Amino acid sequence: MTIKINERTKFYEPFGGVNYLYLARYKGVAESGEYSFVITAKGKAAVTIAVGEKEIRGEVLRGAKPTPTPAQN
Repeated sequence: MTIKINERTKFYEPFGGVNYLYLARYKGVAESGEYSFVITAKGKAAVTIAVGEKEIRGEVLRGAKPTPTPAQN
């Protein structure tokens, strides 16, 4: 799926104390599993992605997710 940038709505995120812009939004029913995102830009950019409706502290992975190596018998 490709989501096009179609808005520039300012908002303040009090949890981190940061001002952001919504650039695009998508709403749909999630399916169980792992998700990955690829973000591209024509120039240098700082991007924050939010998934879900409820903010819960958790692990942040940057770059490709490490793949476990199967045990050798």
